[in-house]
Amino acid sequence: LLGFVAAWCIFGHVLSPIPWVIGAIMFVYLIGAMTTKDFTDIKGDREFGCRTLPVVFGIRKAIYISIPFFILPFLGIPIGIYYGLLPDYALVLTFIYMSWGIVISVLMFRMANVEDPNFENSPVWRQMYLLLMAIQLGFGALFLIKNYLGD
Repeated sequence: LLGFVAAWCIFGHVLSPIPWVIGAIMFVYLIGAMTTKDFTDIKGDREFGCRTLPVVFGIRKAIYISIPFFILPFLGIPIGIYYGLLPDYALVLTFIYMSWGIVISVLMFRMANVEDPNFENSPVWRQMYLLLMAIQLGFGALFLIKNYLGD
C-alpha cells in the first residue's frame, strides 16, 4: 500500500486520493498473489512448520482461495472512477489487469508447483511479479501521457 504512495509523493501530493486507491488495489492483489511463492515451497514449509495456504489447504484449494485476488482488486478502478477518486481514462487498465489475472489463474492450475529452471520459483510466480510491475508502470504511463502529453 505505502510503496506506491511513497513513489507518488515524488511528483504528486500525498493527500491526493489517487495513490491511496492505487496502493489499496495493489495491496489487495498481493494478499492473494503472495501464495504463488508458496506452491513450490510446500515440502520445506511442511518440514519447518510454516502454515502457508498450500500446506494448510492443499494446492487445489489454495488456488481457489487465491484466484479472486488476481481479478477482483481491479474492480477498484471503475469503483474509484465512479466515486471521483480516479480519472476516467484509467478504466482501460481494468480490462488489461483483469485479463492478465485470469491468465495467471489458469496458469496456477497448470503449473503452480512447477519449478522454473531459469528463475527462483515457478512461471506463475514470475507472472505475478510481472503483473505487479505492470500495475505500477500502467498507472504511471497513463498519468504521464495524460498530464504531459495529453490535452
